[in-house]
Amino acid sequence: MSDQLKDLADIPKDFIKDGTQFLNRCTKPDKREFLKISQAVGVGFIVMGVIGYIVKLTDGRARDAVPDAILFDTKSMRRNISQTIARVKGGFMHGELRITNGL
Repeated sequence: MSDQLKDLADIPKDFIKDGTQFLNRCTKPDKREFLKISQAVGVGFIVMGVIGYIVKLTDGRARDAVPDAILFDTKSMRRNISQTIARVKGGFMHGELRITNGL
């Protein structure tokens, strides 16, 4: 039983020991290393921006190429939703909830 407690007590000690050894080995990057890291991050930002811009440019063309049956018709969806809301509100105004064809 005491061996188990001793093993449990050793876990935080080992963790702290390993952590301090790791921090002692770590060094600040020198100027050359910092510039390389900054350049890599900058190139990554530029690449992601270019990819996003290309997607934005081709998105409209992709919608035109895809048949309308596959895509949602947002205008008719908005019209149907607004008609449904008007029907429900009209039912509430008259003291009853009428369920009509759309619901």
